[in-house]
Amino acid sequence: MAASPVLPTEDGEGFLGIDDLHFSLQAEQEDTQKKTFTCWINSQLAKHTPPSVVSDLFADIKKGHVLLDLLEVLSGQQLPRDKGSNTFQCRINIEHALTFLKNRSIKLINIH
Repeated sequence: MAASPVLPTEDGEGFLGIDDLHFSLQAEQEDTQKKTFTCWINSQLAKHTPPSVVSDLFADIKKGHVLLDLLEVLSGQQLPRDKGSNTFQCRINIEHALTFLKNRSIKLINIH
């Protein structure tokens, strides 16, 4: 069996196997997508009253309030929400957001 091809690292001090290179490029692409989407969400949330800001996309979205704020900006409608921030209330807010999307026949793919 042939060995995997190797490529020099950026610093020239070592070598990356093709699998390591693929993993590195994939992680870089995901990071770029996360930053781009965070910037887009923040541009939308600046229109919300009061404005919201996302600093960590995944942590902030899972709280539910930011997701509801985003849907309010995009739809122009006010959505129901729970005021607290414990796990139960966050899940209720996410459920409100998912129900809102479902009622508008927006297909949700890979939502677990």
